[in-house]
Amino acid sequence: MLALLMSRFPLSLAAALLAACGGASAAPPTPAPTVAAPAKPPPPPPVMQDPIIVVGAGAAGLAAAVEAAGAGARVVLIDRSTVFGGHAVDSDGGVAMVGTPLQQAVRLTDTPALAAEDLMTSGQDADEDWVRRYAERSRPDVYDWLTAMGVEFTGVIQLPGNRVARYHRTRDGGLGLVAAMYRNALALGVELRTSEDVNDLIIDEGRVVGVRTRGIRDGRDRMRRATAVILATGGFESDLERVRQNWPRGTTPPDRVLTGSGRNSRGDGIDLARQARAALHRMDHQWNIATGLPDPRNPDGERGLEAVVPRSIWLNRLGRRFVDENAGVRVTYPAVLHQPGGYFLAVVDADGARALSIAAPDWGDPGRIDREVLQNSLLVARGNDLRALARAAGIPSARLRRAVAVLNASGGPFRIERAPFYAIRLFPLARTSLGGVAVDENAQVVNQDGDPVPGLYAAGEVTGYAGINGRAALEGTLLGPSVLMGRIAGRSAAARATPMRPPHAVSNVHVEARSADFADSTCTRCHPIEALSLERTGWQHLAAAHRRVRAESIPCSECHADMYPYREQQHRRDRLLESTTCRRCHESR
Repeated sequence: MLALLMSRFPLSLAAALLAACGGASAAPPTPAPTVAAPAKPPPPPPVMQDPIIVVGAGAAGLAAAVEAAGAGARVVLIDRSTVFGGHAVDSDGGVAMVGTPLQQAVRLTDTPALAAEDLMTSGQDADEDWVRRYAERSRPDVYDWLTAMGVEFTGVIQLPGNRVARYHRTRDGGLGLVAAMYRNALALGVELRTSEDVNDLIIDEGRVVGVRTRGIRDGRDRMRRATAVILATGGFESDLERVRQNWPRGTTPPDRVLTGSGRNSRGDGIDLARQARAALHRMDHQWNIATGLPDPRNPDGERGLEAVVPRSIWLNRLGRRFVDENAGVRVTYPAVLHQPGGYFLAVVDADGARALSIAAPDWGDPGRIDREVLQNSLLVARGNDLRALARAAGIPSARLRRAVAVLNASGGPFRIERAPFYAIRLFPLARTSLGGVAVDENAQVVNQDGDPVPGLYAAGEVTGYAGINGRAALEGTLLGPSVLMGRIAGRSAAARATPMRPPHAVSNVHVEARSADFADSTCTRCHPIEALSLERTGWQHLAAAHRRVRAESIPCSECHADMYPYREQQHRRDRLLESTTCRRCHESR
């Protein structure tokens, strides 16, 4: 009965009924009144400070985001693409560094002074202060920092322009380098906003205090306030009109130039910086190469691929051999510009055709090169003998046969003698901007009066790598300076922000690739592959990936194990796990 009463009535009423029923012989004494202690006011809610906004998720942007977040700052990383990595993810990931354990392991002596001399000699008008800074800091600020995240450098080689071997190869190429930074960014709480264009800076009394953006997929306009903005948007080499406007002084652009830079490298960061009256420098400095192959996947004919043709002779459209093919890009590229039409034919035989490669991670399959390039009559002429090749290529037969005969008699490392024979038409390829937004030693943008722009920083190719390369890049001096500059920009911006969390060092964020076993229909009943393969604004990466899925019959489970087992109410992306699936297309070359 007592339990029933207690369960059905408030405590005070139940107590009264209990007393009335004889449950107690007398009412308990009235307790003495007490004075309640004043209530302790709740702590005020934390003030959510405006974040540091990083524009661009390539090597420089990821480095900046990780550095700032590691210092305790709140960071928002914005990219117009749907994925991380920028143009760096398509690179071979090589980095030039000085005094590393890999160099020491092969008893190689390298010093910052020696590296600085090589950079200054190669670049011709490189920025001496930034050159010295990179040479001195590449070991602790690039090599040590990246290896702490799990980036693995597999060897060191010597390349032209360097008096010692300092080009460090990276396991898994550019993907191996940027994925480690991306995973650290996620682990440090960086907020990633993809498919979003930054259209304007918000400037208040000369200080940059935010950005205005527009969603590429949803068309929604947003205003994002910021403690500081870091521009890491890449260069302008994918805007061929801008490439021609800033063509290197003293030379004339050829009739046709291809672009081989990242699709989003269109100079947007330069335009944003101009809104804050940023100074520009070295805008006519471009690192372009001679061996551009029109990309067979690109319908407008503007995009190109870097072809590597080691067993070839180069003939102009008149059939004349015009350069030593092994002389290096600083010799071969100007020679190509002086040829009629500004292009040339790389002639190879069957052995040379097998040696042909394309410097892009998704072209590692020789069968694909054969199908889409060597058998493509719009790109390559073919003949079972040299006379037939000359007819197909439209060059004088006698000159072609004479050039091949001279090569074969020279005693060189290869001969051209095994049918079939090929003539691959190649064009100048716009690759990298070596000029851009001017910055000071803190990676802070400077205006046209030479004063720092409050709240605005920049790093990587948008700055022309701060002039580290001058007019001519050495191999490995693009990614390395991007990482160094990104770290400097992130550190400088974070120093002006109130930390939102304790500082945290980078680490090897290990993510185990997951395997799953499920039928394609688990995905395709809602997401038909044909629809996913269609080219749409804001969905380019998705479309390209699924076109490859269709072409190679790749099962859905290979890329989407993070969503297995499927639960309708928990059908969410796992960005960390997603980063393990990129290797399928971005495998090391």
